[in-house]
Amino acid sequence: MQLAKMTAIRSDKKYKLVFSNAGGGTYFLQRPDETTVKSISFLDYDPNGNIGYGRGNATKAATTSGGSLPPDFISYQYNNAVFNSRGTGSPGYVYLANSTGTAYAIGSWSSGIIVIKKWNDTTKNWE
Repeated sequence: MQLAKMTAIRSDKKYKLVFSNAGGGTYFLQRPDETTVKSISFLDYDPNGNIGYGRGNATKAATTSGGSLPPDFISYQYNNAVFNSRGTGSPGYVYLANSTGTAYAIGSWSSGIIVIKKWNDTTKNWE
């Protein structure tokens, strides 16, 4: 997300991350004309395939109001996190989990702040 945000600022153009749960754990950095600049696979970080889109042990969304987790574990509209030339953009979260049930919510606010939250099994909340 930081790469997309900084690329948008430097180029003075919108850039977006396109998340694809159907693709088995990939996401793409794209230019405004939808040309893919970079393709990232979770297997690049974990060749054993223990990381992917998912909820792990989480029981609610990472938003302030909680609520249900999105069925595809991506709450961005059209599964795209968009950043503009000012570094601001679309709000949402991507939910990731590992094979032990640990869950993370990685997201951005419309102000451009990028956040990472981890699910706490004891308190049943995102921290």
